[in-house]
Amino acid sequence: MLNIFKNSAVILALLTLIIFAEGCGKKKEQTNLKASGTYEINDHWYMTISGETMDGTLDYTMTILPVGENDTVSIGNINKSFDDVLAIYRNDSLFIPPQTLKSKSGKKYDIREYSGTLKDRKLDIQFGYDDNSYDRLTGLVLCNITGTNTRPLQTEEKK
Repeated sequence: MLNIFKNSAVILALLTLIIFAEGCGKKKEQTNLKASGTYEINDHWYMTISGETMDGTLDYTMTILPVGENDTVSIGNINKSFDDVLAIYRNDSLFIPPQTLKSKSGKKYDIREYSGTLKDRKLDIQFGYDDNSYDRLTGLVLCNITGTNTRPLQTEEKK
């Protein structure tokens, strides 16, 4: 009976070693690199303060950079107002979870949850933020953002 346990333990140890060795040789694809780069953006924004609606269009450059080796990215210069907006890029979708950030001017805003698409270097996403929990000077700002990745992040040297 003791021999059966010894043989089972040896077989289990070998299987564990084989599974571990198999996984070590394969590198998981870093999906956030596909989204990374510099984007030329057209941003149509609108907001309502005290019943008055205002809107406008902004053209600017925005960056998306990988954070770690998973599907998290950091968006810089979104709406020409925020840096380090964290988002998730997965299956041609870009998801911005709710977060609280300071704008470039130092004001605190709640970033709303939005998602959009990022496929074939084309970005189409909604973005929104408000200061309703703070000084309520701005209110809710909604942005319809479209753009093209004009300078993808170079991750490997060409061979």
